[in-house]
Amino acid sequence: MKKDYGGMRHGMGFDDKYITLLKGDQSLYEDYLRESPARYNTIFGWYFPHWQPLPQDLPAGLEPVVFPVEKAFNGPDRLPEKELQYNVQIALYGGSTSEYVGSVGERIDITAKCVYVRTSEGYYGAQNFHLFEDQDGNILSWSTTSRLLEVGKTYKFRATIKTHEYYKNQKQTVLTRAMSFKEVT
Repeated sequence: MKKDYGGMRHGMGFDDKYITLLKGDQSLYEDYLRESPARYNTIFGWYFPHWQPLPQDLPAGLEPVVFPVEKAFNGPDRLPEKELQYNVQIALYGGSTSEYVGSVGERIDITAKCVYVRTSEGYYGAQNFHLFEDQDGNILSWSTTSRLLEVGKTYKFRATIKTHEYYKNQKQTVLTRAMSFKEVT
């Protein structure tokens, strides 16, 4: 006998089975996905309900990942949003190798390699977002309008820990008030 939990599971495309998430940079294939039978959800991104067969021409940059109903629902109730987001991140990106550094509010000395920089225009001018990786594989992030660092270079600097966050299932230590940058060779 099939359990009837109402329309939420069906409306999201699960019923008592699964949905198919898409791993990869979905923004590159936005036009394709809009024309396909895929659905969009702020937590799942673009996905296919279990009864919808995957298109034969699915772009090579998108990898299907089966996401079972048990990871989204506890009986008739949808899981709390944070738990659901965490389960989606685990399904798409696996476990985190990064750990949080220090305690929120602590001022620390850091030696880390700049692994990513993105510049965007903001209200106060160019906003530079930096990602660093320390010698233990921990990810740290820092945004500023005052400085642009080079990817691939290692720096020694001082900063305050602003918060600890998750992004694509990686634990990230968010920094503020970073200063005294010295390039390490």
